[in-house]
Amino acid sequence: MKTARDVLLPRADFGSLAVVAIDDSLDAGELAPEERTHHATLAEARRRTWLAGRIALRRARSAVESGASSPVLVGPRGAPLLPPGVSGSIAHKETVAVALAAAEPFRLGVDVEYDRDSRVDISKRVLTLRELERRARLHEAARARSVRVAFALKEAIYKAIDPFCARYVGFHEVEVELGDLEPGAVGVALALRPHPFPGASGLVVSARWEALESPAGEPIVIAMARAEQR
Repeated sequence: MKTARDVLLPRADFGSLAVVAIDDSLDAGELAPEERTHHATLAEARRRTWLAGRIALRRARSAVESGASSPVLVGPRGAPLLPPGVSGSIAHKETVAVALAAAEPFRLGVDVEYDRDSRVDISKRVLTLRELERRARLHEAARARSVRVAFALKEAIYKAIDPFCARYVGFHEVEVELGDLEPGAVGVALALRPHPFPGASGLVVSARWEALESPAGEPIVIAMARAEQR
């Protein structure tokens, strides 16, 4: 299995992805002064993940935006506040942070999850009835993984569509078609209530996922989504 730092830079349909290990090598000196000021105000438990996310975003931006040195703080709904003409998204776990960026008009979302079994079955909370039916047709070893992948994809999709919806979107308002559970592009169907563009199907969403190994050697799932109004 390839490590996340070896691939996906760039990913043509979704911009540039950067992966950062959350460890003691992180240096707040990579941040803009305004970011360092905000970083210093955070609780100790939050500093490492916030720093890693901002460093990952800065590196992702550098591949798609010349002079990507402007500070990125927090927007009114918690997403990174990026300059006009740039879209980006951040996600992290305890040991790894990822960021996706593109110099395009569409909106991006990214999520990362550990690719390992959970002690809690969240399938009914995460999956729609049709997704549950499709999951039942998978062989046993793939069923638990399908929930992890769907969860990551939906989290990425929620981030990508949030600028259009500006509200909480429930798991059952988005449906993903995972096929035979091979990494790559997936089908996406929206059942938004209310829809941000009533009477129109103008919100177009695409998504994909990758199964990789983090810089620390852990199996991870990285999900990417993009949304645009047409």
